Amino acid sequence: MKRFSERMGLKKVKTDIQVDSIDEALRNCLWNVLTVYYWESEKPERPYVTEPSPHMKVFLKKLWQNYFKESFDSIPDYWNNIHEKLQLYYFNCEWYEVYDVLEFTAHFYPRETVNKEFMDACNSVLESELSAYRFVGGKITQITSEEEISEIEEALETPLEPVRVHLGKALKLMSDKKSPDYRNSLKESIVL
Repeated sequence: MKRFSERMGLKKVKTDIQVDSIDEALRNCLWNVLTVYYWESEKPERPYVTEPSPHMKVFLKKLWQNYFKESFDSIPDYWNNIHEKLQLYYFNCEWYEVYDVLEFTAHFYPRETVNKEFMDACNSVLESELSAYRFVGGKITQITSEEEISEIEEALETPLEPVRVHLGKALKLMSDKKSPDYRNSLKESIVL
């Protein structure tokens, strides 16, 4: 919804799609989604610090080993220290690493229902803040229209396993921005 000042022409309406950057508002909003779906559940109920939950411990080990490439010994013992380290990384990393964190979290956190809701919430933020990216099939992909997203999501939900496999592979080949393989992506998406 446009604000009063934007409707009255007193404040500039955001119109630039964020393709190769993330502005402060988008970064903050995405952090808030991470907080609501993951970090908030770890906040200690009592004023002193506590250990992370069992679900979070599983996730943190995957994050430390597969994302940060650090030893398990470097994971702080208490949630407040862990949260501080994650926040420091997130707000100082490159724009594309924000998407890496979101994608990694949605893939490796051990509760699928939470991850699905998280991806939907991220997509709402990405749309409202004019990002050129959305979660599609569990991966962050550059999208040009909402129709594309819904068509891809619908196709990926087919009950036919071979079709899902081919479309998933096509999406993976197409979404590699360093060296997208459009030709093989097209071949994979054509299922007889």
